[in-house]
Amino acid sequence: MADVLFVLHARVDPADPHVTAGTRELEARGKSVAVHQRRHEQKPASADDEFGLDPGQLEGVELVVTFGGDGTFLHAAHSAIKVGVPLLGVNLGRLGFLAWIDLDAAPGTMTAWAEGRTEIETRATLQVEYQGVSHVAINEGALLKDPGANVIQLEVLTDGVEAGMFHADGVVVATPTGSTAYAASAGGPILDPRVEAMVLVPLNPHTLATRAVVLPSDKEVELRVDEATRLIVDGAHSLDVASHASLKFCLDGPDLKVVRAPGTADFYQQLREKMRWGEPLVREGRQ
Repeated sequence: MADVLFVLHARVDPADPHVTAGTRELEARGKSVAVHQRRHEQKPASADDEFGLDPGQLEGVELVVTFGGDGTFLHAAHSAIKVGVPLLGVNLGRLGFLAWIDLDAAPGTMTAWAEGRTEIETRATLQVEYQGVSHVAINEGALLKDPGANVIQLEVLTDGVEAGMFHADGVVVATPTGSTAYAASAGGPILDPRVEAMVLVPLNPHTLATRAVVLPSDKEVELRVDEATRLIVDGAHSLDVASHASLKFCLDGPDLKVVRAPGTADFYQQLREKMRWGEPLVREGRQ
């Protein structure tokens, strides 16, 4: 059993200098390291094990470090949150809102963790219930129509009370962490990940009156659909949904624990650097 588990994207070489440097830093401070590399063909295994990490790999593990993008982070996180293991994401992807540590900073961040100089930041997750089975969503659960079908009719209820009905390509229910993912691409609001709330974003609604809404964390959202559709959890796990089905969303999943190291970018710095939020066209004007 290892103290730290490295989870590598399929294209990351286990002999990569940054991986070996991180291993050396941890081992020099008395921490053992195991390495797991995803396969190119790896897919979600089942509804009960959406992302396929062997639970035995996490036995005794104190920290999971991912090398890849946000997809690799999510792959590992769905297993790690079940046993309360915190994660540290090293970014080799395009955006990196979850895997926010740069490669060059990775060894130093692991040193800081081993020496107790990091903090744990907790993030809320969704429980999505369909046909008596619950699925955990770290970013979002998305109901999507079949590509060849017309718009679907969606009824929205909050705590059992009718909230509205719309015809659309689907809907996204996102966590604060997921507000910068699919929900943001669909025009939804950005939430600070420390806010306890859900975002509901209709996808291409056939009306000018339907907009995204932010809902309190203690609300239960129920979605009813009039025809067969699909549920996509965190962009990775796809589940067929029958016609006239009902799904429930609650922000009461297990906490996601992420490692925050001294000197790393905070959420608003990430917004500026990765999404250009709050960046003026020119830095001139009134002094």
